[in-house]
Amino acid sequence: MAGPATLRHSSSLHALTLDKTRSIRTALLDWYAKEARQLPWRLPPVAFGAAPYEQYIDRLYRCLLSETMLQQTQVKTVLPFYEKWLKKFPTIVDLSNAPEEEVMAAWAGLGYYSRAKRLHQAAKHLVKEHIDGEVKVPTEPEYWIKNVPGVGPYTAGAIISISFDVSAPIVDGNVQRVLSRLLAIHGDTSTPKSQGSRLIWERATELAKCEHPGEFNQSLMELGATVCTPVAPNCTRCPLNKQCEAFKQLLSLKRERKDVFAKARNGKSAIQPSVSVEIENFCTVCPGSIDASVLPEKPEAYIQSLYPFKPAKKAQREENAIVLVIMRKHEVYLEKKEKGLLAGLYDFPTQLLSTDEDLESLLDERKRLLRATLSGTTMHLFTHIRRTSHVLKSDEKHAISALDDLKRKNITGKWVAIDQVPDIGVSELCLKNLRLATGSEGSSKRKAFSKPIKGSVKDVKKRKMLSDRTSEFF
Repeated sequence: MAGPATLRHSSSLHALTLDKTRSIRTALLDWYAKEARQLPWRLPPVAFGAAPYEQYIDRLYRCLLSETMLQQTQVKTVLPFYEKWLKKFPTIVDLSNAPEEEVMAAWAGLGYYSRAKRLHQAAKHLVKEHIDGEVKVPTEPEYWIKNVPGVGPYTAGAIISISFDVSAPIVDGNVQRVLSRLLAIHGDTSTPKSQGSRLIWERATELAKCEHPGEFNQSLMELGATVCTPVAPNCTRCPLNKQCEAFKQLLSLKRERKDVFAKARNGKSAIQPSVSVEIENFCTVCPGSIDASVLPEKPEAYIQSLYPFKPAKKAQREENAIVLVIMRKHEVYLEKKEKGLLAGLYDFPTQLLSTDEDLESLLDERKRLLRATLSGTTMHLFTHIRRTSHVLKSDEKHAISALDDLKRKNITGKWVAIDQVPDIGVSELCLKNLRLATGSEGSSKRKAFSKPIKGSVKDVKKRKMLSDRTSEFF
């Protein structure tokens, strides 16, 4: 039987020597030149000052747009929105001059709607402060973070390095995962100020000090998106497997405990190996809660189980809402939300209920006062919220007093033709409730992703497992 394996867990694992830094850059850029996907926002390096300044403004706009869209959203989802957006707003000046309602309508369906509002505000700031007066945009991350709406350390680093080819670090989820595994960093990365996060940013800063930082940063992101993935990373195909500390740990365990991996391959429970950990210059970033010597239940999943650090997920909060769909002929009444998850979007009048409110009594009251009918119930997932919407339908003549009250509280209310609702800037939740109340999907090409759940409140509670699983993020 194989003896105990020895894994070093010391701060030296996280260091970047000059030779290691060079080998990482060379291997990654060679791979990127051969394997990178052809994406419309990929920008080849152009040293700052080597091209007309107008070109950098265009590069800046495309980078700001793509990075904003890609926040918490997959490439395959962003691609059609990116192309469509540039046709509608080809330049940052066009975006700056556009009405907010038009911007929100163009973003509709992409989720995280606050991003569109901040992108619009960023365009206005850049045009006013720099582009109109032909004042050069600063290339220091601090300026962007402090002055440009919606821009944090990651987006600032992406714009500066990719648009201007000026050295600046970026750390998104992909880069965090790659560097965590590459340097065996298991420190806490749950917040930007966590020890693991700070260390990863330091290493990203060191690596970005190269000839073409924008291209290098894009290669890091591409590696995380296509090879060093969250689940089942393709380590044998990875150009950095010779430098990767996590991969070295896995190979060491495979050599020392062949019996454990053999049992796992045969579908038997893996025996936890006895592995001693050699501690030299012990790392304070990776706390004692990590034991690099203990294999997970599936040994082959060692790397993704350990790197990066995974904080416990927050449980989704349950919400109940009463949604009022008021109709007249072929129109419905909508109002622009001023705050909350759907701020800046049009939606039906909605009442969120507190936990101590009696849903059935409130529904009965609304039905009586408005002569409304319960169309049914929809389920919708936000990032950390699961909302159950109880959709009541009434008509204008029975909801006159309710309309007067709604107009006093929100002056943005207006009547919209049913087939035009998808085109004015609404969320998927609004469309979902529209389909339930009217049976119409509108004239938009945005498709229905869910089936409404009809029936009484009690029936709905019993049938939650049939609810829509489409998520919308904010």
